[in-house]
Amino acid sequence: MFAAWNNELLVTGPKTAWHLVWQQLAALLIGILILAAALSALLGDYLDAAAIGAIVFLNTLLGFVREYRAERAIQSLRKLTIPAVRVRRNTLVNEIPLN
Repeated sequence: MFAAWNNELLVTGPKTAWHLVWQQLAALLIGILILAAALSALLGDYLDAAAIGAIVFLNTLLGFVREYRAERAIQSLRKLTIPAVRVRRNTLVNEIPLN
């Protein structure tokens, strides 16, 4: 009838650098570009393969830097916040920090 509620915040740990890189490389468009670079290299068009590889590298690098900075900002904000709850004790409402 009633769902059991847990009074805990679900906090995931910070993402590792490898996880952030993998997120950048796992995108469909990046996969297509890697495939195109490999195909160009197999066909002997090394200049196109290098250009596509450079684009993939720059995209991955810029995406990684953006995500890494965002993760650090989120971690800093989590350190600043102190969640609190309101409790009712003997008809009085108090706010208690969750430390």
